[in-house]
Formats: sequence, C-alpha cells, structure tokens
Amino acid sequence: MSFSATLPAARAPLGGRQAGNVVSQDRTLKIVTEMRSGAGSALSPFGQNAASTIRDSREREKKEMSDLNDRLASYIEKARWAKSTDLDALRSKWGKDTHNIRNMYEGELADAQKLIDETNKQRKDLETQIKKMQDELTELRRKYEEAVRGREADRSKIDELLVHLSNLEAEIALLKRRIAQLEDEVKRVKSENQRLLSELQRARTDVDQETLNRIDYQNQVQTLLEEIDFLRRVHDNEIRELQTLASRDTTPENREFFKNELASAIRDIREEYDQVRLPTGDSTPLY
Repeated sequence: MSFSATLPAARAPLGGRQAGNVVSQDRTLKIVTEMRSGAGSALSPFGQNAASTIRDSREREKKEMSDLNDRLASYIEKARWAKSTDLDALRSKWGKDTHNIRNMYEGELADAQKLIDETNKQRKDLETQIKKMQDELTELRRKYEEAVRGREADRSKIDELLVHLSNLEAEIALLKRRIAQLEDEVKRVKSENQRLLSELQRARTDVDQETLNRIDYQNQVQTLLEEIDFLRRVHDNEIRELQTLASRDTTPENREFFKNELASAIRDIREEYDQVRLPTGDSTPLY
C-alpha cells in the first residue's frame, strides 16, 4: 500500500486582478490516494491476522483522506461562492484568508504527510513480515509435502508389512491345522499302540498259560509213559507166569483154558494201554 500527495507550489498573497486570475485558474489542492493490495494464498493464521490489520489500517487511512478531500472540496466551494458574490471583497481579503487557510491546512497536511510516512513505514514493515511469513509458508509447505511423501512411503511400507503379516497368519493357521491333525494322529496311534499292547499282553498271558499247560501235559505224558512202562513190565511178568503154568498142564482142557485166559489178559492189557495212549497221541502199537 502506497500513498502519494501532490500540492501545488505555494502562492503568495494576491490582490486585485492578480488574485482574480489565480481564482479564475481554479486553484485546487489535489490529494491522490493510491492503494495496492496483494495477499498470498494459503496464509497461516498469523498471516491472516496481519492481512486483516493491514486492511483495517487502509480503510482507516482511506476514511481520513476522504475527510480531508471533503474539507478541501468544501473550501473550494466556499472560495467559488465568494468569487461569485463578492469578488472585490475577496480580492481585498485574499491574501489574509489564504494565509490563514494555508496555515490551517498546512498543519493538517503535515499531519497527513506524517501519517502517510508512518503508514508507509508500517507498510514496509508489514511487507517485510509478509515476505518473511511467505518464506515460512513456503518452508512449511515444503515440510508438509515431505511429510506427505514420507507418510505415503510409510503407508506403502505398512501395507507391505500388513500383507506379510497376513501371509504369516495364514501360515500359522495352516500349521495349527496340521498340528491339530498330527495330534489327532498321535492320539490314534497311541490308542492303537495301547490296543496292541493289550493284545500283546493277552497273547503273552495266553502263551505263558499254553507254556504252563504244555509243561503240565509233558509231565502228565511222562508220568503216563512211566506208568505204561511199569504196567508193561507187570503184564509181561503175568504173561510169562501164565505161559509157564500153561506149559506145565498137559491136558487139552487146561491148555485151552490157559490159552483163553492168556488171550483175555492180553486183550485187557491192550485196552488199558490204548486208554493210556490216547491223551499222549502216541500211535505206536504195543505189540
């Protein structure tokens, strides 16, 4: 924002026709106010507050300059009216009135110029602050863009890690299912082993019992064989005695009797031997 004020060269007190010529030249005091404004986009809150302060200052200065212009316009109208009503009186009083008006407005114009200078100084300070804030904003934008890029890179890395984690969870679930299957298989094998051990134990018991039975049968067979051998010897002795008796008796009746007795005794011995031989399974004939 800039202000420029232009003021015609000071005129000495005028009188007579010379004063009239000056008035006819439409003496004016012109104040030109130029305002330029520019605001960067995307200011920070501090920058927005500074812009609002500048805008309020401009409005206030604009109002003050408007008041000055209105007062100058009023003065010009009064001067024109005085010219049209009493030109001669105005000529006689022009020098004094001009001096008084000049003194009055020169103070105000000096104050206005001082205000303009202060405003220009403030404007320069604000422009410096705005430039600094714009630089800060540029730096913040750069950091923000870097943060966004870093965030995107982090998000990409996070996505990769999530995919890897999902794969690991799937593998873990598969391994858990396999472990469960293996545990079931182990339980089944243990149960089968237990069953086989039970059957093996029963088989061992049966084998032991069969072994005991076999030993018992062998003992019984041995006893029976000894008994058979004893009976055989006894029967042999009885047969020999009967044969001896039969050979002593020479009568046919006695020989027939002893022969029948001998055959009956042999038959009885054979029957007893067969009964003893059946449990052992020995098929060897005695005679």
